[in-house]
Amino acid sequence: MPAMHSNGPVALFAAAAVWTALLAGCAREEAQTQAQAVPEVGVVQVIQQDVPLYSEHVGTTAGLVTAKIQAQVSGYLVQRRYTEGAFVRKGDVLFEIDPRPFRAALDKAKGELGKARAQLEKA
Repeated sequence: MPAMHSNGPVALFAAAAVWTALLAGCAREEAQTQAQAVPEVGVVQVIQQDVPLYSEHVGTTAGLVTAKIQAQVSGYLVQRRYTEGAFVRKGDVLFEIDPRPFRAALDKAKGELGKARAQLEKA
């Protein structure tokens, strides 16, 4: 048996390191050959056709002319006479207010007028 020098364990460690590096190199070569394999590619027939294009956006819109709508008299709304986004012109009726209170006030005023005329003729 040969005599073991003081460098024996270091040499043994170095040999093991070289052996590990060789094995790792072989594994890398094997992995590279697998990576270089030709990939499978699918092929489809191209068909010419119309495809609808659309986009969705979040935002707000404003009219060309923005008008403040304010009633000249107060009352309950009976009907809205326009559709959202429709064009309106000056003088168009947009809302209908309940006419019953106004008819009652007119009838009362006509009655008071008749009473005043009668008193005028009597005097």
